[in-house]
Amino acid sequence: MRKGTFIRTFTCAFTILIALLFFVPAREVEAATEHPYELEDLAITIDVDGEGSLNMTYDVTCHVINDSQGAVNSMEIPILNSDVDDITALSDNIKKAEFEDKSNGRIRIEFKDDHYMGDTFSFSFSYVQYNAFVEKNDVVTYDYTLGWSQTIPIDSYTLKWNADNVTEVTPDAEITDGYYIWNGSLSGGAKDHMKVTYPDDAYAFKNHYVTHKDSNLNLYLIFIIPGCVVAMIVLVIKNFLFKRDFYKSL
Repeated sequence: MRKGTFIRTFTCAFTILIALLFFVPAREVEAATEHPYELEDLAITIDVDGEGSLNMTYDVTCHVINDSQGAVNSMEIPILNSDVDDITALSDNIKKAEFEDKSNGRIRIEFKDDHYMGDTFSFSFSYVQYNAFVEKNDVVTYDYTLGWSQTIPIDSYTLKWNADNVTEVTPDAEITDGYYIWNGSLSGGAKDHMKVTYPDDAYAFKNHYVTHKDSNLNLYLIFIIPGCVVAMIVLVIKNFLFKRDFYKSL
């Protein structure tokens, strides 16, 4: 191998390695399609724990209205922010419930069965939502946004928020069995907003640092980078073993 050829080969391999080190795996882009289902009923119950985190419980009833893109066997549920943990399936028709790092983060639900046009089914799950409050001037406020995806309508929703220690809510709501209750419906992409206020000594309000595993990134770190390093080592050893031929070719 000539000296110039060796330098070009080494430079090319090194450039590829550097590019991979700074490469970020592309995120999937959600395609906009006609909505396959509607929410006949969405019930969300929220309890605040001793550190100001929200214990969220969802009870959902869906009706499949379009299976032209295939059966409904999974859903992505929007959340307040990506700081969630303890995602738990509460109904036995859920195969998997996990955080998915898209946009601001979502919870992905996978079902055990496929659901087709005309099917109606219900499911339940829970999770803990961290870092949802803002503290200012001795007051702690939660700005809660209720909605689904850009295309999925909600025929009927009920939001229940534990009334313990609450000083004010917007919009006004009645207390029933210890919970403020809001009811309504939403067209696809529409959202309702609720504000709940506490004195700053109601709980030991605390922010939490939450991390999530990125399966694509883990695969990249485990296989691609070590593979490039091995290829570099093999290239260097190969040229070292044949260095005599290299010098003879000069």
